[in-house]
Amino acid sequence: MAVRGFAGMKYRQNQVIFQPLLPDNWDQLSFSLIIKGSRFKIVLNRQEIKISAAAENKSRQKFSCQRETIEVSPGESRSLKL
Repeated sequence: MAVRGFAGMKYRQNQVIFQPLLPDNWDQLSFSLIIKGSRFKIVLNRQEIKISAAAENKSRQKFSCQRETIEVSPGESRSLKL
């Protein structure tokens, strides 16, 4: 519930899309995510979404929030600004 609801996460056309809406009394939300066998750690706060990919992942994954889209490669950490 928290991932789809508060993180506003959807998966469309091989891309993870975030439209977060954290409750007023939450500072951040963190969770693990597996997409087609690739593992990611997501940390979402009021300023950004930090995405860290496991080093053993086999391919890049697209993530987007608002108008920004990034690709996260195996072993890489990147952020989307809110």
